[in-house]
Amino acid sequence: MKISFSTLACPDWSWERVLAEASRLGYDGIELRIVDGELDLPSSPRFRPERIGETLEQLEAAGLVVC
Repeated sequence: MKISFSTLACPDWSWERVLAEASRLGYDGIELRIVDGELDLPSSPRFRPERIGETLEQLEAAGLVVC
């Protein structure tokens, strides 16, 4: 079982802060609901096809998965 937290609890956090805090606090993963104040994640530049590879690399480097 993966222990994760939802970004719903931290709607104004940047992607970088989500990764840093989740990693620092020992979580295994994150449930993506809101990032950078954006609810429509497919519209966020970070999750667009041209940047998703970079985003996944950052997630992996932090030792996290999406739950």
